[in-house]
Amino acid sequence: MRKRMTFLHEKEYYAYWMRLIELERQEEMKFHKKEIERLKGIEREKKGRAIVGLRYSKMTRDNLGKYYVYLRRDKEIRNTEIKAGDVVLVSHKDPLKEPSLTATVYYVGKNYVILFFEKKPSSKFFKRTLRIDLYVNETTYARMKEALLKVKKKDISYPLDVLLGHREPLKLKTQQTIKSFPFFNKNLNEVQKRAVIKAVREEKELFLIHGPPGTGKTTTLVEIALQLAERGNKVLISADSNTAVDNFLEKLLQYRQDGVVRVGNITRIFDNLLPYSLDYQVNELLNNIKELKELYSKADKLELQLSKYVKPTPGNRRGLSLEEIVELSKRGKGIRGISSKKMKKMAKYIELNKELSAVKNKINEYKNKALREVLDRSHIVFSTNSTAGSDILKDEDFDVVIIDEATQATEPSSLIPLIKAKKAILAGDHKQLPPTILSMKAKEEGLEVSLFERMIELYKTHAIMLKIQYRMHEEIMKFSNKYFYGGELIAHPITSYELKEMPVMFIDVDGEEEQKKGSTSYFNREEAEKVKELVEYFLNLGFDEKDVGVITPYEDQVELIKNMLKDHPGVEVSTVDGFQGREKEVIILSLVRANKKGNIGFLKDLRRLNVSLTRAKKHLVIIGNKKTLRGYHPLYNEITASDDKK
Repeated sequence: MRKRMTFLHEKEYYAYWMRLIELERQEEMKFHKKEIERLKGIEREKKGRAIVGLRYSKMTRDNLGKYYVYLRRDKEIRNTEIKAGDVVLVSHKDPLKEPSLTATVYYVGKNYVILFFEKKPSSKFFKRTLRIDLYVNETTYARMKEALLKVKKKDISYPLDVLLGHREPLKLKTQQTIKSFPFFNKNLNEVQKRAVIKAVREEKELFLIHGPPGTGKTTTLVEIALQLAERGNKVLISADSNTAVDNFLEKLLQYRQDGVVRVGNITRIFDNLLPYSLDYQVNELLNNIKELKELYSKADKLELQLSKYVKPTPGNRRGLSLEEIVELSKRGKGIRGISSKKMKKMAKYIELNKELSAVKNKINEYKNKALREVLDRSHIVFSTNSTAGSDILKDEDFDVVIIDEATQATEPSSLIPLIKAKKAILAGDHKQLPPTILSMKAKEEGLEVSLFERMIELYKTHAIMLKIQYRMHEEIMKFSNKYFYGGELIAHPITSYELKEMPVMFIDVDGEEEQKKGSTSYFNREEAEKVKELVEYFLNLGFDEKDVGVITPYEDQVELIKNMLKDHPGVEVSTVDGFQGREKEVIILSLVRANKKGNIGFLKDLRRLNVSLTRAKKHLVIIGNKKTLRGYHPLYNEITASDDKK
């Protein structure tokens, strides 16, 4: 993979990243297009990426003028990947060959779906049976491109020469000591406290926090955000995923509830955090305005009246201007094949539409005033990277931007919030999984390299690594500590759990990897059976199902193990990517690969293995084929050697 560390100028930076995100966009589009073309709607539904046979039920609207469309069907909706917050295409039979609408999923129920629209969709569209399909989220790509264009135009708050790699970020001298610093969280360790002081007092333009698993990265960032806001800074906190943003917000709310707002689609926000959302806070202000309800009522009546008259479309107008239609109507005249009656109906439509526009403008004035009030009183603003480029935050400037889980975002994604502030604090772990990239060409040419990874290689003296971990037993920690973290991690005494079994075990299974016809994934029946046996063993030891997790690199192995564990629905089974950032009391890792050639596929990416090894708190059981694994890397040799000691 190619790594690009520095750029000659802003135009080169723009061209480089624009090309890579366009490659990725095309690849994502190709994936969905090929599947829609290849599969019937019902077949794509079986894959979890479509829901067919839906019929219109009703439409509602909230105080912000957002519309919610309810679609139902008799048949139960099962095993769908479509979830709240997903962008979908709404069509009748074929979303690629016929007019379709783009909507956001608000809720997926047992046999109904609620879709969310920023503008009122045409009721005519919903008269036939509908289907919804997962598709490319063009909005995110558009916002990345817009951020890149701002860099090209030098229209950014963040220092361009630091971004391009031309100079070291500036530092400030401080005499601040840990003892004299007024921390909100008194339980921070010494390294976390040093990170807070450096971020708040010493680093003027850039600070990087390398947070290995369980070292309290987000806890440290929360303290930094609180300290910055306390000093009068306006802070933007973002991450690539909604989950990461909401996890951050939940921790911060333990210390502060005022002056905090979560911007974003409410379908993607944790239910318990909705009172802190922008929509909720704006709605609270609008609910007290009696005139607003009257305006909405008036708008509804005008829209109903409009439907009774003739809309002056180009076909109906026949070259006449709106002013000419009104004037001819007053004189009771028709012209160019337009009867006087039709002329009057178009003139009436123009009159009512003008009145409706005035009403809507008044509604927007109230909405914008309330929106401005909430944003002005908020010292800490939370959003995803993408939402930082939305119309709501487009013109907002911040003193500091904090980007959490920055190693899981592409640089163009992190750029969206970065350019809005003069100072940036990035946190992540570049020894864990990088951003997910579909395009192999984009991946090979550097799209997988995050902004955090590029900055930490360029500006090592502006980074700190958190070293005390609170999650894993010391024996579980030792593999990752040795091969990824330079032996610098220290297990906190809290991780010295009393255990009935060894914390780490490797079980050699002499199984056979298999592939389904047409699949690029793998599965291993013998390993799956051993997983089932181990799950039941740990449950018998007294662990709850929710405390046990099964990780495997291959989707087909996930499917096989899930089927075998139907009697234990609380046991989570997922891919490595699905478990990143998570933890369980017990982790069982099935490596799957077993062949004479020693081909280990996905497992060559040691960062993938690092994620898997660092999810467990008390017990880590690794299942694999010793003969296949040995010889690729010393880490695999050491893991499999634990079986030799039995």
